[in-house]
Amino acid sequence: MRHGRYQLSYRPGYSSGSPEVQLERALTSPLGIAALPSRIPMTMSFGDTTANGPQEVVPITATLDGRGLQLIPRNGRFIGRIHLYVSIFDRRGTRLGFHHFGSEIESPTQDQISVSVDAPLRLPHGAYRIVLTVRDEITNDLGIASGDVSL
Repeated sequence: MRHGRYQLSYRPGYSSGSPEVQLERALTSPLGIAALPSRIPMTMSFGDTTANGPQEVVPITATLDGRGLQLIPRNGRFIGRIHLYVSIFDRRGTRLGFHHFGSEIESPTQDQISVSVDAPLRLPHGAYRIVLTVRDEITNDLGIASGDVSL
């Protein structure tokens, strides 16, 4: 290395997108998801699948600890806005699908809040790893849960 005077310069935002775009990029790979902090306690469950031609409809429900969300009390209920991201991978970790849904939540308590994915997933027969990520719209905190499903 040669001695001398060096200067590092960069342009803010040159290669980075908005926080939402960066999050969506991370959610398209199992390694990206593993690197994300999960601050909102949550679980995910699959409902009974139903046949739809060569595909199966898979309902998904997230159960969140509402104390990890920014909720506003209104008329004896708690209101908030979250974003649901569904990442679908095969057993090798290859991304097969990605969906993003916005959802307003309303609950009588701040304890456990159940949220269903707005549009049930339609998947062909096979084995999948489904990762559900919830983002609080106010704090940008995340909750992440995953599960395997075979159709």
